[in-house]
Amino acid sequence: MQDNEPIAMNPEKKKRAGAGRRRAVHSSVSAQTHIRFGHSVPGPEFQPLFSPLTFPALLERSFSGPAEQPALGFVQERPMSYGELRDCVSRLAGLLRANGLHKGDKVALLGENHPHWAAAFFAVTSIGAAAVPVMHEFPRPDIRRILALSGSRAAFVSDKYRSVVEQGELPPPGLVVRLEDLEVVGKTPGRPERDGAKPAEAVTEAVGEDDPASLVFTSGTSGFSKGVLLTQRNLVHNAMAIDQMCGRVVESDRLLSILPLAHATECTLGLIIPVMKRASVAYMDKPPSASALLPALAAVRPTIMIAVPLVMEKLFKTRIQPELKRKALARRLTRFGPTRRLLHRLLGRTLAKSFGGCLRMFCMGGASLSAETAAFLDEAGFPYTVGYGLTEAAPLVTGDPPSTFVSGSCGRPLPGVEVRLAGFDPAVGEGEIEVRGPNVMAGYYPSAGNVPAFTPDGWLKTGDIGAFDSRGSLYFRGRLKNVIVHSSGKKTYPEAIESLLNVQPYVGESLVREVDGAVTAFVALDPDQLESLRPRIVPGGTVREAAVAALLRSIMTDVNRRLPSWSRIRRIVEQKTPFEKTPSKKIRRGSGSSI
Repeated sequence: MQDNEPIAMNPEKKKRAGAGRRRAVHSSVSAQTHIRFGHSVPGPEFQPLFSPLTFPALLERSFSGPAEQPALGFVQERPMSYGELRDCVSRLAGLLRANGLHKGDKVALLGENHPHWAAAFFAVTSIGAAAVPVMHEFPRPDIRRILALSGSRAAFVSDKYRSVVEQGELPPPGLVVRLEDLEVVGKTPGRPERDGAKPAEAVTEAVGEDDPASLVFTSGTSGFSKGVLLTQRNLVHNAMAIDQMCGRVVESDRLLSILPLAHATECTLGLIIPVMKRASVAYMDKPPSASALLPALAAVRPTIMIAVPLVMEKLFKTRIQPELKRKALARRLTRFGPTRRLLHRLLGRTLAKSFGGCLRMFCMGGASLSAETAAFLDEAGFPYTVGYGLTEAAPLVTGDPPSTFVSGSCGRPLPGVEVRLAGFDPAVGEGEIEVRGPNVMAGYYPSAGNVPAFTPDGWLKTGDIGAFDSRGSLYFRGRLKNVIVHSSGKKTYPEAIESLLNVQPYVGESLVREVDGAVTAFVALDPDQLESLRPRIVPGGTVREAAVAALLRSIMTDVNRRLPSWSRIRRIVEQKTPFEKTPSKKIRRGSGSSI
């Protein structure tokens, strides 16, 4: 998404005793596995909640319930009720129409997570216009370029980014609305008449399933982002299909939003679904650092959360692993299956309490989850699930509820969605993941000069490699363009090795790529973890370099024990400067220290 980098492990399925949940034993990560289940898997039959699949229909359904039901708000503040959200969306839709905004027009949304961001999104989509969610962490020149490319005629923007929008010179009417209080703070003077209608006229137009709803510019790991044009049907179908497949959301559910609303995953799973089902969502007024997140979790006590695996891996590395290694008794208990599972279950209860004690579903995607973290969560009975998707698919393609999720997989195709493996190789059971369904984008925007995204028979080419098991669960292997093909013909998947590296003590993050024919790992060490080595590491000098070199060799040895011979790391290098990142915090694949 690009959210298309979920978990990619090598499982051997088993049932966890007494739990009824299909789980897996995590062993070495290998491209060559027993997972071979043909090359095409359809999802179950789609069961719509309402028709047509449009935002006006969604909002009509959502706003028909009790007006006092809590909807959206900041942590520890009185939330906006569904009645207040209905009135806010109606007022903003009227404002847009009165200023000459029509079906098909583009309206930018630029700012941090806020209940008004959500209200603006629904107002824009309810009139048939297309919301342009802009990641506020994009460099400012990129933001201006997105505004220009999209042709946004209006913008909802927080005070922090108003200057960027104003410098972008929106075309008429050039309406600028401040997100904090929804007041008009800018407008292009001398607005001309358009299509024979005066801009001041509030024209209501019927909204169809094929009308544009969102234009999302992805933060790709190479080059400038592409605009993904998603229709009303794409987004509403995906929201319904996820709710049908992965566990029905109910009015009593509470979500704590920690991912940016401009990100496709958070917009669909963390906003559209809960509003469709009249659940409540709480937003943080500061970045979700550990010091800010824990009090928020205690205050909201969420029942559902959407996050990237990094959140869970950090908790595992900083809270669980130290407990398992600090005490001699704990270390002994982890050597034996029954006592290890008991200890993990006890620690799992502690982990659940840190999330507020009410969590029934923790959804992850967007990166690989380490095998060690997943194995702990399985034995702890933690209610997690991992999905696969990409912005071009609105965004989710596969998923499962925690009760039936197979650890190591990305779940099964959603209702109404088909997944196939192009170029399927029966010898290893893998191929390029291709997707077809009502959730697949209308196309890239602007379309001129785009690399072909679809096959001649209409399937979306994802550029990812995957495999199916006998149950139809999808296993992500890696990005096609990242795969290292050896002279023997065997393949190495950098993402799988990175997932092993990132769970190692002292490792902050990593990047694996081929350098001069050798599998090479670039490792950024965690400065907080290195504090424990301070007696042996002094800033600068040979003592520090020797200690780090020994640490890196130890990391490489441990990881290589879990890899097939052809995928083993041949060189490991300390990454002394920060990796170059996309706005969604993914490492750009071309970065890494020179050797």
